[in-house]
Amino acid sequence: MLDEWDQRHQAFHSAIVAGCGSHYLLQMRERLFDLAARYRFIWLRETVLSVEMLEDKHIQHHTLTEAILAREAARASELMRQHLLQHLLTPIPIISIC
Repeated sequence: MLDEWDQRHQAFHSAIVAGCGSHYLLQMRERLFDLAARYRFIWLRETVLSVEMLEDKHIQHHTLTEAILAREAARASELMRQHLLQHLLTPIPIISIC
């Protein structure tokens, strides 16, 4: 289940940045995403404990998609910031014990 979720998650975030117009930035983002894969999998394994948690992530992604499609840049930016901070702050204690 986690592998499938991670693949869909990566595809979702790749779709968001696909239209940026910079081949260099897309390559850099892909490289950073790949480098973080190990830690992302640890985070998934240790924090995604239920279908409800995955549903919460789905809701976050849906809300972000709505803001992007509505071209609400400020709202989309804030939603992405919150989404990333949630992910960035959670792994620190987990990774430090690995």
